[in-house]
Amino acid sequence: MELDTLISLIAWIGAAIAMLILGYIGWLMRRLHVKVEDGISRKEVDELFKSRDAAIMRDVTAVKEDTRSMAESVVNAVKGLETRFDTLMFQLMDQKGKDK
Repeated sequence: MELDTLISLIAWIGAAIAMLILGYIGWLMRRLHVKVEDGISRKEVDELFKSRDAAIMRDVTAVKEDTRSMAESVVNAVKGLETRFDTLMFQLMDQKGKDK
């Protein structure tokens, strides 16, 4: 095999490998470009976060209102028991005073 033929063969193999690598890089870049086009934008992500945060705040507010309502109910129940206890004590004192 002559030197010119060997150099020519190596050049063709090198060119084929270079074309294969460049083609693969081009294919990867096209795939990345498609993924970026199909991807979600930063604005859409921010909107998703805002809607998620709004839902969480609604839930927290509802729990706060329920807790406040339950606390008011407990306070009212305790006041009612206190009033009943006071009434019972006055009745017992009156009854004890009448027995003497």
